[in-house]
Amino acid sequence: MRLQSLMILATTCSLGAVATAQAETFGREQTQVVVSAKGVDFRDPDAVASFDERLRQAAIRACDSQQPRVLAVRAADRQCARESWEAAVRQVDRPLLSQLHGRKIEMAASHASIPHGE
Repeated sequence: MRLQSLMILATTCSLGAVATAQAETFGREQTQVVVSAKGVDFRDPDAVASFDERLRQAAIRACDSQQPRVLAVRAADRQCARESWEAAVRQVDRPLLSQLHGRKIEMAASHASIPHGE
């Protein structure tokens, strides 16, 4: 299995702590995904939203164990991607990115708490 390590070229960051925790839990090997922030105008909300989506997609790719039928592994993949995405946003450390990301997380949490099928 693979373990993620996102790197943001503009800030040259790596997510070693998340990678180590996931490796210990599921024996994943480290995978590195590079996301460039070059040319991103962090004052433009549309550019920031696009960059945040690129970070999210990179985290999903980096944490994909290629074992979709194993529920525990699939859940670990989702947790890995969520933690990696959040860590990448923190490492970039841009106010508008952090605000936008925070709103996305809040919306996702509120949708998750809505009962389905009732």
